[in-house]
Amino acid sequence: MHAPQQAFGQQPIAWFKDRRPVWVWITWRDRPAERLPGVARGANDRVVIVAIDVNGDHWEPVVWRNAVTVRTT
Repeated sequence: MHAPQQAFGQQPIAWFKDRRPVWVWITWRDRPAERLPGVARGANDRVVIVAIDVNGDHWEPVVWRNAVTVRTT
């Protein structure tokens, strides 16, 4: 299911030049939600675009801002 563009808010996405390691909560259709390491690629006041690797595949979901926390490496 995709969120309508209005869910992203009126502020544009600010794309990051540097790597910002994060923990991100991901919900799945067929299993419980889990917290995965990722990299924040851009954000606004409502959403964050993260890059994560899942079972060898690269994925860049858009998640709500409260699903992401800073990760120290």
